[in-house]
Amino acid sequence: MRTPDIPIARLLDLSGKVAVVTGAAGGLGLACARRLAEAGASVVVNDIDGDRAVAAIERLGPGGGTAVAVQGDVTKPDDVARLLASTLEAFGRADVLVNNAGIYPMEPFLEASGDHWQRTLDLNLMGVFRCTQAFTRRMVEQGDGGAVVNISSIAAVVTHPDVLVAYGASKAGLVNATRTLAKSLAPHAIRVNAVLPGGMETEGVVDNPNRRAAADIPLGWRADPDEVAVAVLYLASPMAGYVTGASLVVDGGAALA
Repeated sequence: MRTPDIPIARLLDLSGKVAVVTGAAGGLGLACARRLAEAGASVVVNDIDGDRAVAAIERLGPGGGTAVAVQGDVTKPDDVARLLASTLEAFGRADVLVNNAGIYPMEPFLEASGDHWQRTLDLNLMGVFRCTQAFTRRMVEQGDGGAVVNISSIAAVVTHPDVLVAYGASKAGLVNATRTLAKSLAPHAIRVNAVLPGGMETEGVVDNPNRRAAADIPLGWRADPDEVAVAVLYLASPMAGYVTGASLVVDGGAALA
């Protein structure tokens, strides 16, 4: 969508659009689903835990769209195909894909197994490939563009403790894939961008001994997931209609410290 002269309220309006968020039963994924729903999108809440995905719908709050839950593991091609089929069955189209599903495993490098690396790359990179290929094929068929937002991490651009080597490698690969896909899909008016969060107050991160202390972050606090989700909403919306291939760092300045 070209944006000159469009009223500011419409630039964040996703009414009539369908957004799919993977790993959306909690944390950042749920925060993204809530903001997309608030902007008017119909939302597909995907998670490997189907019961939690259903429960998450009740937490989306008031919005202009509707929501459905779809259980699925993005490491399994059949599950990704079912996620697309369920999206089309419920809403008839797909306009926005937020690739949020991922893992944050920690294992010292000298002790890490091949299985550790394989599991990390299969979910954090191959899962994105499977979902993006399936959903952008549909966007191309629809013929009116779309938006993909990949959740990477500042671990892609700064060094972390060696227990996170596999994680950092997967997130760096995702940044490169984002740029390459942005160029590849631009002729179809499909924008592809990445968000690189720093530390967040989410389940699984709060108890991480390697997380950075709030005092070490220039802005002075770790992000609430919603502070990252609004950046995802921006990239998914017409307000970012001329933005593609970008890596938006949302970390309170942590990567600068």
